[in-house]
Amino acid sequence: MALLHLLHQAKASKLFELQVIHLNHGLRGEASDRDEKLLQQCCLELDVPLHCKKVSMEEWQNVSGTGIEEKARNLRYAFFFQQLSLLNIDTLAVGHTQNDLLETMLFNLIRGTSPEKLSFLLPEFEPKRRILRPLLSFSKDSLLAFLHEHKHCFCVDESNLDESYTRNLLRNSLIPMMQEINPKLSLSLLRFRDILSLEQDCFTRSFHLLLKAPLWEDCLNQEAWIKIRRPLYLELHPAYQYRIIREARLACLGHTRDFYYQTLVSICKGIHQSVQFRYNDSYWCIWTKKNWVYFKKNEKE
Repeated sequence: MALLHLLHQAKASKLFELQVIHLNHGLRGEASDRDEKLLQQCCLELDVPLHCKKVSMEEWQNVSGTGIEEKARNLRYAFFFQQLSLLNIDTLAVGHTQNDLLETMLFNLIRGTSPEKLSFLLPEFEPKRRILRPLLSFSKDSLLAFLHEHKHCFCVDESNLDESYTRNLLRNSLIPMMQEINPKLSLSLLRFRDILSLEQDCFTRSFHLLLKAPLWEDCLNQEAWIKIRRPLYLELHPAYQYRIIREARLACLGHTRDFYYQTLVSICKGIHQSVQFRYNDSYWCIWTKKNWVYFKKNEKE
């Protein structure tokens, strides 16, 4: 709601048009419908077009995801991007705050993540997906103060108090405990993220200078594989070696999902130890032949 009112104020500049997209997940019964009605009333008063949809039971049954939060997010963003296409909207603005960034950092740290992924969590703008996060520099408290000061109505999602969800446990219990140790926890972690971002950007630029002949040959258009020269690969620092394997997977498959660190380490060790190394999973296969290492998409995928 804070995002809506702030963008509505900025809309007076006439530099953009504003529309609202809302997905009613239907998970909280009357409370979910209450949220939608409040948004309908607000958009009516602001004269802003609103596009709503309520998720059906069939959609819930067919959506992918390992938990209710992931499934809800998948449904939500699928609807958002569908509407962007139908309505010819350039950019999707979402309401992530500084608190959301902090929670996401801790959530990923606890689960295990790479410095690269950690440094690029919730960027202010994602060009490929056209997602804008204008509120990342604002805390939740500052936005609540804004809503109270201007007497803007908003709803509280009661499910945010349910600590059976990991993110809620972080938000309501773990982060307050950490802030007792360091009251400036948010600033410290966000500064850490900024440092990581700079270092990852520097590493990525130098890394991409390597991805050319004589080390790397991209034959995806002809023979449908990528190959790298093994002797040159073995001379590189392990950080570059790991990144090359991940880059090869991304080039072959278009993604790096279900590709875990232990698997990456095992592949690199195999390339080091054997000139007849071979690896195969449901996504791709890797093999060495003479002085080359080959990567190819597995047709079973």
